[in-house]
Amino acid sequence: DIVLIGAGASAGSSSSNMYDLTPVMASYFDVHMVIPLFDHLREMKTYPKKTITTEKIRIVGKTNMVELVEEEYESFPDDAEFQAEFANRKADLEARKSQIYQMIDNEPEDVKTAVKFFADTSLLAELKSNSNLNVEYLSAHHGITTEVLEAYYKFSKFKYECGMYTDAEDMLGHYLSVTQTHTASHLGALWGRLACRIVQAKWTDSLEDFHAVKEAIEVRSIAPIDQLRQRAWLMHWGLFVYLNRGAEGIEKLADLFSEKQY
Repeated sequence: DIVLIGAGASAGSSSSNMYDLTPVMASYFDVHMVIPLFDHLREMKTYPKKTITTEKIRIVGKTNMVELVEEEYESFPDDAEFQAEFANRKADLEARKSQIYQMIDNEPEDVKTAVKFFADTSLLAELKSNSNLNVEYLSAHHGITTEVLEAYYKFSKFKYECGMYTDAEDMLGHYLSVTQTHTASHLGALWGRLACRIVQAKWTDSLEDFHAVKEAIEVRSIAPIDQLRQRAWLMHWGLFVYLNRGAEGIEKLADLFSEKQY
């Protein structure tokens, strides 16, 4: 769970933090969606800058965006406490950054196989026109097995955690084009691509994926408690999708909240 602005509510620089819902809603957002919210809160001076930076360092540390962590420390060059903490962590951050770059530069063989396959747009078009763009056919004729696709899917998540949102979005799109609907991995990929599009502010594409996730939650056979949890996530993610579409978006969001399941 994400716990935001722990001390900020009592030590804030502005009374506006009394009305800030970020700490309440953040646990329903992906970490990468919270990052721009921090930047907005810092710009609005809702909380002390150091409080925001401390919390941002903590949550970004859950991702692979090590350079962003370093940048946040460096934004307080004259703060002895921050710089001492940064000095203590610097070696570990450098080692982790090196490991991440190594993984980016040396994709697993299964990932390379999938990347090469999906790069052949002519072949993809031919397979699609012949209704052969499915795991069974690809496994038998092109070496794109379930294991290859699973490795490709996991690597898209890795790239997302690195902040490589465009790459992750493209990979998830390819994965979704060949996997069966109504499966856990397909739903997970839909959530992943929706997240990619939200953090890139692709609101038209985000709306398309939002509806796809919504439908998948209702159609797939999952435990009622998991279904309820995913509906709660979707309602909160919908704030990004709909509130960036003007008055029409607000009306659509109200319609969503009025549906029986929500």
